[in-house]
Amino acid sequence: MKVSLKALLGLGGAIALQQALHRRIWTEPDPLVSELGGSEGWHETPYGGLFYTVQGRGPSLLLLHGIHIGAGSFEWKSTFSALSQRFRVYAVDLLGFGKSDKPEGAYSPERMEAVIEDFVRHVPGCGTLVIASSLSAAWSVHLAAYHPELFGGMVLVNPTGILTLAEDPGPAAYRRHRLTSAPIVRDALYDALASRWSITRYLTDRSYFNPRRVDDAMVRHYWTSAHQPGAQDAALSFVSGLLSRSIRNELPLLRTSLGIVWGEWNGYQDIASEAAAFAQLAPRALSRVLDATGALPHDEDAAAFNRFVLDFFEAIPAIALAETGTTEWEEHQL
Repeated sequence: MKVSLKALLGLGGAIALQQALHRRIWTEPDPLVSELGGSEGWHETPYGGLFYTVQGRGPSLLLLHGIHIGAGSFEWKSTFSALSQRFRVYAVDLLGFGKSDKPEGAYSPERMEAVIEDFVRHVPGCGTLVIASSLSAAWSVHLAAYHPELFGGMVLVNPTGILTLAEDPGPAAYRRHRLTSAPIVRDALYDALASRWSITRYLTDRSYFNPRRVDDAMVRHYWTSAHQPGAQDAALSFVSGLLSRSIRNELPLLRTSLGIVWGEWNGYQDIASEAAAFAQLAPRALSRVLDATGALPHDEDAAAFNRFVLDFFEAIPAIALAETGTTEWEEHQL
């Protein structure tokens, strides 16, 4: 009986300490600042508001970041300005991430795709070009398969949906989400996943070929993004598997010009197997593997990545590259 009492007291003390640390971390978080440059905008969708940055003139080009703890448009910091020399570039913080709204509750691929579709139809317009990273690439393929008018051309970066994160949410994912939604579990799990140590390890061990590219400023930005009010919901939906999307049936349906860029080394994908699987289902896609890069080849070798993107999009018929300037709606918003 004494042992049980001591165990309960120890557990209670551990919980109290964890909750105290949690409150300290989340008290008055630092504001998140966009570091891309350009003009900042806001678009209201039926599901919540999206923050975006826009710069340049020319054909519209949408940049969609990957999904992980602290994710956001910051991912495109090495390509945004360079691509804006040729395109009108829109870099979006997806719903639940970065500076965008973070509605409470579970997130789903259907909701994320609906948000992307709403943004495209109302801001850059149908026929926009898109570069989408990892899981957002799978969402974009799924959208394009059933709404071919949305995108005039696509470049996918280390896409998922065939071998990785390729199972649509099922009972197991919903059970995991219910478990992680329990208040004490939720706080403890997220605080661990969003710690500076965990973010640093994710970046150095799973994201970058050259870990020296990960500096304190990068870790600080992702940590700040991960600690914006409400950031837990979308992130834990991802961790639970609720945001995964299979595109095995949709990829062969694509009629949009498709390019794929792979980072040679990736901490969560076998690139040789992934590239072979995508090539089998999309044999007409133009694929390129960038040496000495990881999950973010557009950041590790921006020059090579930009050359591929420019060459690929310039080869699309001119009708898909109609000149676009600032719309009257944008001028009112920006």
